[in-house]
Amino acid sequence: MNESSPSPSFDDDEISLLDLLVTLTDNLKLLLLGPLVAGMLAYGVAFMVPKTFESEAIIKLPTILSTSNEALVTLLQSARALDPIAQDLGMVKGEEDLTSARKSLKERIQVSVGKKDGLITVKAQGETAAQAQQLAQRLISQAMLLTKPQAEETKRLEAKLATHKFELQAAQNAIRELESKGQSSGSLAPVLLNVVQGANAQILAIESQLLGMT
Repeated sequence: MNESSPSPSFDDDEISLLDLLVTLTDNLKLLLLGPLVAGMLAYGVAFMVPKTFESEAIIKLPTILSTSNEALVTLLQSARALDPIAQDLGMVKGEEDLTSARKSLKERIQVSVGKKDGLITVKAQGETAAQAQQLAQRLISQAMLLTKPQAEETKRLEAKLATHKFELQAAQNAIRELESKGQSSGSLAPVLLNVVQGANAQILAIESQLLGMT
C-alpha cells in the first residue's frame, strides 16, 4: 500500500500572500505620496517666486537713417536712453539713485538685432503686464528720439533741404514757362523733369532723416 504524499501547507501560502500585500501597500503609499509632496513643493516655490511679465516689440529701422541697427541697440541700453526713462517712471529721487535705477532697468530689458532679418527686438519685463508694456513703449519712444539728428546735423540737413526746394521750384517754373511758349516737347523739357524728380527724392529723404524713426 502506497503512502500518501504530505498535503501542502496553507499557512505558508497565507503568510507569503500577507507579506506581499504589506509590501504592495507600502510601495503604493510611496507612489502616491511622492508625486503629491513633490507637486506641493513645486507649487509652494512657484507661489513664492514673483511673477514676471514680458512685453516684446519689433523695430525695423529705415535704411535712409544715419543710425545703424547696432548703434541703436547700444544707445537703448545706455544712460542716454535709460536715465530719462528712470526719471519718468519715478525711480529717481536723488543723484545717488540714478545709477541704481539705470542698473535696475538694464536688468529688465533686452535689445538685440536679428542676424538674418536685421530687425531690432526689444523685450521689457515687469511685475505686471502693464508695467512691461509701459517700459517697452518708453524704449520705443527713446528710439524715436535717438534716431533724430543732433543740432549741427539738423542745421546741415535743413540747409540741404532749402537748396533742393529752391531747385525744385526753379525747375517747375521753367517747365511752366516752356509750356506757355509751346516748347514742352523740346530737348530741355526732359532735363527739367529729371531735375524735378531728383529734387523731390532728395527732399523726401532729408525730411525722413529729420523725423528720425517714426
